[in-house]
Amino acid sequence: MKAIQMFITIRGDAPEYLRSSFTFASDMHARLLRLSSNLQLYTPKPRLEIYRNTFVFSGSSVWSSLPSYIHNSDSGHHFKAQ
Repeated sequence: MKAIQMFITIRGDAPEYLRSSFTFASDMHARLLRLSSNLQLYTPKPRLEIYRNTFVFSGSSVWSSLPSYIHNSDSGHHFKAQ
């Protein structure tokens, strides 16, 4: 369920306050790393254990763990099918 919500958020169908909570790794680094894709999210290291339970941390962790072919799904239906 969290992966589906992340797909909706990353694709721009979520409210701005939610979209603005996430940062793409490509925005953090001057050059793209060989293993990162354009849709890879930056996941900061949590200073507090409670931060691990937030949607920003767990959602970006789940999203970043998905293969790039799933990130590039054309629709929510296609995303769910994979």
